[in-house]
Amino acid sequence: MNRCKQQQTRQAQVKIDIVKHGPGWAEGHITTPLILFGDRVSIKVRDGHPSMGDNCTCSIIPNSNPRHAKWFAVRCRESIRESKSLVRDWEQWQVGEKALILDLLSTRPGSDHCGITFACWKCGKDVLESNQINRIKNSSVWTTNISAGAIGVVLDPKQDYNDIKKCAVQNVRCSCNHVLGSYYKDKYADADEDKEFPCFKFITAWERKKWNGDIPSMALVLTGNREHVIESIASLEVSDDWLLDKQFQCGGRVDKSTYALVEKAKKLQLEKEEAEERARLAEMAAATKAVDQIQALADKEKEIEERERRVLGAESIADAIDNLERRAREAESLAAAKIAEATESVKRVKEVKPERNNRRVIWECNVDGCWTPYPSQVNASIEKSMSNGSSKANFSLHGHQYEVELAP
Repeated sequence: MNRCKQQQTRQAQVKIDIVKHGPGWAEGHITTPLILFGDRVSIKVRDGHPSMGDNCTCSIIPNSNPRHAKWFAVRCRESIRESKSLVRDWEQWQVGEKALILDLLSTRPGSDHCGITFACWKCGKDVLESNQINRIKNSSVWTTNISAGAIGVVLDPKQDYNDIKKCAVQNVRCSCNHVLGSYYKDKYADADEDKEFPCFKFITAWERKKWNGDIPSMALVLTGNREHVIESIASLEVSDDWLLDKQFQCGGRVDKSTYALVEKAKKLQLEKEEAEERARLAEMAAATKAVDQIQALADKEKEIEERERRVLGAESIADAIDNLERRAREAESLAAAKIAEATESVKRVKEVKPERNNRRVIWECNVDGCWTPYPSQVNASIEKSMSNGSSKANFSLHGHQYEVELAP
């Protein structure tokens, strides 16, 4: 008793495989929790209990005597689980190590469970129809909000308190007294938002592994035709976390310690998914930034090209203006030279008889071998100079002053 006070106890399910009635000791191996699976436990025999093959629920502490088992049970009571079934014609797909019920996956709440029905493992009485199933999770089958009378089960008068779900709970028994699971009258802490109450949680198997040749300790069995049941299992709509749940089904019913492992694993999985999401968003942000940088470089190059084009365009315009001015100067020089040449080539005067017998003198110049009349204002200036007896004529043409020597 002192050892119990000095050390914190742990809960474990123990399968008794050695009984020494003389010394009054028994030993067994731990079946759950999984982290202690296989460890040996020493148990004091009182009033003939426990006996060989019993499944016991024990409060254990580390054993201070190294010659004995690793753990010592300070409290022990026989488990409520049954070890023998009254039904002799269960088939291998219904019970035993290869039972199909051991392979059920966690399903989505409210999904269709058509073709999935259950009976009591001990007496064979039908317990659950497919339309009464809300979901399958881990090793358990959760019902819709139905009453005990509707499925023919009995509730234990005594209520216990579930530390994990923070609510009262009662054991559920078949009419043959075989414990099938738990009854929840009110909503518990981690319930799904749309879960309706009251409801039942039925256990499929208390133990899923085979110990010393014994069949797994079961609560329910699947019923119906094997091929039809296989097809129904294949058509179930699994939940998002079915794979994680499956990893913790190998030991059977999820107890307090296994529940803590499941919650830790889910937390780690959530953290992993969040980290992957952050990495994905960071990668997208980096890619977006790279695209923006590439676009900025492209815009910069385009701006430089436009600037160069404008500079080249300005240079071309300046060159064109220079060319036009040069050509204008060349044309002006050429015109001046031709006029000068023409003034030196005046050879003759051409008389023209206009109408009304008015005579008028038209002066011409030889330009490149062709006689061309002077403009009227130049012709008038020459006529005036001739009438004055001058040998030269001065006139203005296109803003330039010219002097013409008149031939005799």
